[in-house]
Amino acid sequence: MKTLLKILIISILVAKTGDLYSQIDPHQYDFDTVGYYLIELVNEDKILGKVLSYDETHVVLQTSALLRVEVPLDRIKEVEKVKSESIKSGRYWFDNPNPTRYLLSTSAIPLKKGEGYFQNALLFVNSINIGVSNHFAIGGATELASPMNGQRPLFVALTPKVGLETTENVYLGAGLLHMSFSDWEGNWTPFGVAYGVTTLGNLDNNFSLGMGWGYDEDGFQSGTTVTVSGMLRIARKASFISENWILQDVTIWSMGVRFFGEKIAVDLAFMGAEGAAFPFVDFVVKW
Repeated sequence: MKTLLKILIISILVAKTGDLYSQIDPHQYDFDTVGYYLIELVNEDKILGKVLSYDETHVVLQTSALLRVEVPLDRIKEVEKVKSESIKSGRYWFDNPNPTRYLLSTSAIPLKKGEGYFQNALLFVNSINIGVSNHFAIGGATELASPMNGQRPLFVALTPKVGLETTENVYLGAGLLHMSFSDWEGNWTPFGVAYGVTTLGNLDNNFSLGMGWGYDEDGFQSGTTVTVSGMLRIARKASFISENWILQDVTIWSMGVRFFGEKIAVDLAFMGAEGAAFPFVDFVVKW
């Protein structure tokens, strides 16, 4: 009996050891020794470097600090090949986490399928947008102050949008901002804006020109709204941002700085019209 127990224990240990050092097909990661790779481990640590060599069990990287790191393939959670333009002075400039919109208006750059974000503006307006496909996103917005006080929301909004890259660094988009406002007696008044937008540039540096047509229960109204917006990445974790609305009777301007990490962005800006200006603050969490 003791002998059988020993054999069983040894067999389990051998099996576990075999699992630990089992061979993994390195071709599933499509490594080469030219570009940079960002490797995320199962413990969520990340390593950036060039591949020196790899086999069925390990990949060897040289990091920007010229350190040689040997990574077991079975400890890898995700591998991302990094674009050469994302490496500046040996540092990885991750993608702008919020390239699809400016402060309140949107660019023509679409969310990818499964991507999404939550935005809070001025601690008052809360919105969520989700990429249903690579070219269509759906979202909604409301304010939470009234429900927290036991009252109905002052407004709700639906924000569908389509967008696609027609040629390199040229995007076309269209969407709807459909809103309903509630009065104190619970009567809802629907209205909205249908818009089209063109964006020139990439995720970091771009310029957008949009045009919107307002409507209400009686149909589309006369006149149009023009938006002129842009963003310029000025540092690894910061961009300059501006959004401007040209209405029939007034022009609303804005400018500010967006600070961001890989999944979070915070905008600190000023908006103004007719000689007056006020601060604008929002934050975005992306997934």
